[in-house]
Amino acid sequence: MSLGKNSQAHSFGGQMFDRANNCRFATPYYTPITVIIADDHEVTRLGLRTLLQAAPDIELVGEAADGDEAQQLSAQLQPHVAVLDLVMPGVSPADITLWAAQTHPETAVLVLTAHDRDDYLSQMLEVGAVGYLDKNERGEALLDAIRRAACGQILSRQC
Repeated sequence: MSLGKNSQAHSFGGQMFDRANNCRFATPYYTPITVIIADDHEVTRLGLRTLLQAAPDIELVGEAADGDEAQQLSAQLQPHVAVLDLVMPGVSPADITLWAAQTHPETAVLVLTAHDRDDYLSQMLEVGAVGYLDKNERGEALLDAIRRAACGQILSRQC
């Protein structure tokens, strides 16, 4: 793939993706993708935090332990991407996703789940989530999904 003079190329899912030509984060010194994570399990948040902090183009700006906190952080920080656990206490991830679509459409919602519940996942996609990822996936798959979501791609099924 031919890249522009000031472009940044990244490998997403084994394919090169040219940010300068395909993404709203395209500048000679690209803007990091801002992300919040929400999961009621502390050890999961720790793993996600470690993964995201190692990615040079992603900035973790907030963490939430429940849906109420996730909605508050999303409103306050207006991240590019919100990574939400499918099942957590407080405001439901589906309600957060619908609220975000109506009030902060620039925030893409990705669902991270350990559950294989098609009805819950289809509901999330119906209310505006851009995709979902199983918690058993490799870390690079989540990073790729975040990058793709931030660039406006709809990941209508499992990323």
